[in-house]
Amino acid sequence: MKTIRNIANRIQLAVLNVMTSVRSLAEDKRGEITTDTLGGFIIGIVIVAALVTAVNVALPGFFTTMMNNIVTKLTALLNTALSGSGT
Repeated sequence: MKTIRNIANRIQLAVLNVMTSVRSLAEDKRGEITTDTLGGFIIGIVIVAALVTAVNVALPGFFTTMMNNIVTKLTALLNTALSGSGT
């Protein structure tokens, strides 16, 4: 009787392990984190693009002026570094 009970218990444990494994696979939602993250990035990019477009419409020369100033300052900084006159 003990042997049959042991075999029955082992079978029951094996079935429970299989059911637990199948349930965990069915409930696996790790892909949702990736989907949510990508969705967040896309929404962020759309919002930034809308803001850039709004600023560009409101202040047409804003980005051109800003980029020209950056280029001028970086060129001056690079020339100073290359000439060795910087401290």
